[in-house]
Amino acid sequence: MHLCADILNALIQSLQPFIKKTLLFSFIVAAVIAGIQYFFSEKNLLLKQIWVFFIFFNLITLFTFALSAYGLKKGGETSVLAVLVTIVVKMLLCMSVALVFIMKQMVEDKWVFITNFFLLYLLYTVFEVYNLIYNLRDQKKLENR
Repeated sequence: MHLCADILNALIQSLQPFIKKTLLFSFIVAAVIAGIQYFFSEKNLLLKQIWVFFIFFNLITLFTFALSAYGLKKGGETSVLAVLVTIVVKMLLCMSVALVFIMKQMVEDKWVFITNFFLLYLLYTVFEVYNLIYNLRDQKKLENR
């Protein structure tokens, strides 16, 4: 039990910089979404559920980054496997959510849904991969000292 608490504390400690970056990135994305809603409200550019997807991508990004960061801390083959597994799990989970929304016809315009959903997916995936590479580069610098 004590070991589990230590691991959790170490994980939270290592995620604090990422959480700060995620909050800043999410604020920028939210500002762009709000701007599009405000200035282009007469055009059907955004879904009604855009904020649900915004929150979904924030949560899934934090979760997958935490798993990837934990795997990277382990090192070796585990790190590569952890990163690949989390990327695949994120992709499959997102595709499943998109499929449910399309099949249940929970959206009026499928093209708007696809562009909104996968633009958010792409933005958050690029953000996550960039931060993973940044962390990996920092680890390599520490190892070389």
